[in-house]
Amino acid sequence: MLELTPLKASFTRGGLRCNRLNADFRGSATEGMIHQTVWVAGNSQGAITFVIMKMPDIPIFRQGLEWGLYSRIGNDIYMGTDIGRHTTYPIHSYDREYGPHGPCMFLDGLPCYYDGSGMAATELLKKAVTADSEEVIWNELIAYHEAWIGNPDVDDETGLENDRGGSNNGGEHSSRT
Repeated sequence: MLELTPLKASFTRGGLRCNRLNADFRGSATEGMIHQTVWVAGNSQGAITFVIMKMPDIPIFRQGLEWGLYSRIGNDIYMGTDIGRHTTYPIHSYDREYGPHGPCMFLDGLPCYYDGSGMAATELLKKAVTADSEEVIWNELIAYHEAWIGNPDVDDETGLENDRGGSNNGGEHSSRT
């Protein structure tokens, strides 16, 4: 079964610092505690995060299982909510338009340019549950980091130069879904 407890210490893989974090908070819509697990792979250039949330076992979320929106891990229902890119520099034109968010906990409190995908998170959770392996998650995060943050110098959408040098290696994750 996928491991959902916090890591005792972060580790390095593919040149990236990796960690798994947990958070509990009270959700008003569900009138109960929401449990969130976040996988993080990053370096000084930026971080990729994968977020899942434990959902209450109530009819609407059981329906989501039938629709393929949620996954079951053990006896619990989980939803993949986000695969996110966090960088200290803009990559796409909309980064420049909306400016940085911040401070970002994944970038040591620096301002953060962010973009993410809930659909990609749903698909990654399905892959990890099917494989019954956390390795799927780490491998995907490293691939996303290389494709989205790696060394981009040109905005994929506009062809304009980014604010930092390097070469964009593309990859299967370079296009947003």
